[in-house]
Amino acid sequence: MEIKKAVVDRIETDMAVCELEDKTFININIKKFDYKAKEGDHIIIYHDKVTKDINYKMPKINLDDYFKD
Repeated sequence: MEIKKAVVDRIETDMAVCELEDKTFININIKKFDYKAKEGDHIIIYHDKVTKDINYKMPKINLDDYFKD
């Protein structure tokens, strides 16, 4: 399995529902995470574990673009 990046959409019992960069969803057993995952976490998926993407930077949003006349 190649390395992939995703976002945790939600936690359901023992599975994390994650959205991949291509907008598809996968389920990952929470035992694969090397930390306590929560909704909204940006993650890196390796073949044997899942880690938090500590280098992820939230893009800056210019609110003026949303409130134009």
